[in-house]
Amino acid sequence: MKLNLNYKIKKIGFSNDSWIQASLNKYLHDGGNIDAFYKILEDGLYSDLLIRADKYKLKITLNNFLNSPRKKEPIPSKIIDFFETEFGNTTLLQLARMLNASPEEYELPVAIISLNADILLNSLINAYNIKINSTVRQPLPEESYKLVLRSYNQWSNKIPIFHLHGSITPAQNHKRNPVEHDSRDNLIFLESSYTQIAGNMYSWAQSNFLFYASNTTMVFIGLSMTAPNIRRWLSWAHNQMNLKLQDKRGITKTATRHIWMMPKPIDLSLAKFYENSVNHLGIKIGWINNYREIEETLKFLTKKL
Repeated sequence: MKLNLNYKIKKIGFSNDSWIQASLNKYLHDGGNIDAFYKILEDGLYSDLLIRADKYKLKITLNNFLNSPRKKEPIPSKIIDFFETEFGNTTLLQLARMLNASPEEYELPVAIISLNADILLNSLINAYNIKINSTVRQPLPEESYKLVLRSYNQWSNKIPIFHLHGSITPAQNHKRNPVEHDSRDNLIFLESSYTQIAGNMYSWAQSNFLFYASNTTMVFIGLSMTAPNIRRWLSWAHNQMNLKLQDKRGITKTATRHIWMMPKPIDLSLAKFYENSVNHLGIKIGWINNYREIEETLKFLTKKL
């Protein structure tokens, strides 16, 4: 009998981090170790992608590019062609294109916060940058973004891409990746990891998130808004903002400065529920018809006057 895992997940009601934690507990109980478990997560993240790339004879090329998108021979056209053929106009590709928009025409972000473990966005940003801006004299144009995986990473005048929940890069020749390309030892996808962060008010992840939540307008894309830590941090930042407005200007109206982009449901009562569920977090919903509108919507929001 084939098990319907999605059905079981919904029926039991545990969060995804609880399922991963249960899997780790069983794996360690059976004699496994944490490094081998991270390798299982790595395979889960990239195996399908690399299998598809192998059909185009790009498996090794893609693997190398994901590890070092700026240190190998420039091959972005083949990489981009593969992604556009296999994955079409996905949110990932739309974001990579949008984030390479002209800074003279559009307001680029001051930072990107990713809660994903894969490093595909950073790699594709580099691929499009090379394809768009490379010349004979400068085959590797200057990068505008910098991958930031740990608290000691510096980004200078680049736009940081923070992986607050850690990251995993596909291994080369079955070897562990260099530390600067991977932060699997800092993964926060286990229930125990979430609990540790929740009890530590000075964690790197929390400090960075609270800084941008308190000082910038954040646009959330592809986020479910169910993670308790994220909701807790947003609630704190929102309350602090309201207190400042009340003290300085006598304003008691709730300030909603962040935007959660998501497709509008057909059921209007459900749409209203979503709006009410995040209003106290300082979030207003930017309704779109579907995720294929992400790129054009972001261009509309960021276009300079």
